[in-house]
Amino acid sequence: MSVTAASGIGVVSAVLAIDASDIVPLAVSTAAGVALRVAMHALDDRCGRPRWKSTLWCNVTGCVLAGAVLGQTAGTPLGNLTEDHRRICVWLMAILGGFTTYSGLCLDTIHLARARRAAASVTVLVFTVVGGVFLAVWFSRLPVTVAIIVPPMLWLVLGVPWRPRASREMASRPAPEDAVASLRPIQPQPLRATAGMALIAATGGLFGGAVRLAADPLLAGVGVAHAERWSMLGANLVGAALIGVVAARCSGAHAGAFWRTGFCGGLTTVSALATLSASATLDGERSAAMTLLIVSLVVGPTLTLAVERASAPTAAFTPR
Repeated sequence: MSVTAASGIGVVSAVLAIDASDIVPLAVSTAAGVALRVAMHALDDRCGRPRWKSTLWCNVTGCVLAGAVLGQTAGTPLGNLTEDHRRICVWLMAILGGFTTYSGLCLDTIHLARARRAAASVTVLVFTVVGGVFLAVWFSRLPVTVAIIVPPMLWLVLGVPWRPRASREMASRPAPEDAVASLRPIQPQPLRATAGMALIAATGGLFGGAVRLAADPLLAGVGVAHAERWSMLGANLVGAALIGVVAARCSGAHAGAFWRTGFCGGLTTVSALATLSASATLDGERSAAMTLLIVSLVVGPTLTLAVERASAPTAAFTPR
């Protein structure tokens, strides 16, 4: 793992910078994070919660725990960090990278808006992206035990029955049935079927994570400064576009588990977005942080919507 001299909050970018030898083990860690996300989805399915709430919990929890990891490195001069400490931090971030999903966030944003839940759509998007940065900074300054307590409490809060209401203008126009159906709880699957889906998704996450991780040393090799930021942002945007194709074309459960939950989930990440944006902000590079946030808020969901519409099958023309 190549690490340059740094101190203070700048150590985060240095620790998260990886080289080619790290790709395979970190891709395996990403796959483990994807499997954990599938297990969380299965638990929420059994509790009768819609999938968008489950994804929201995974993303917010990932930002909280990423902040705790950030706190373990931010205040320590790089020279005082042991190699084992660095590797543990990077492996934890890789797991959280698979546990969180930017592509899933973009798809949920589109589904909520399409179901005439515009306010909820914007709230979920902004709270996850912008709120994730604040959570990462805040929990980097708190004891790790606090970060461990928060996710179960948040899970209980999200369990409160709440259905986002449509505005009066939107309520006057009924939402498409397929959009409403996408927000309903998913029928729970038997344990064996869930384990099989988790294995398929983890396999997809292994490949998706490897692609994202490989982009970092590739950009660094051509002299791009802070390659870890821009490789992450590029992977998120590619995943946002790809999940639009998957949503429009992949109807099978196994294909969806591999491509949507696994590959796109491993390729994209919210936890790294929050951590690297927080690191840039605290380093005084606010323009870089604003670029990451604005592009993530606007370009990603737009790509998902545009590509999904362009990829949707068209009805065949039948001459009369």
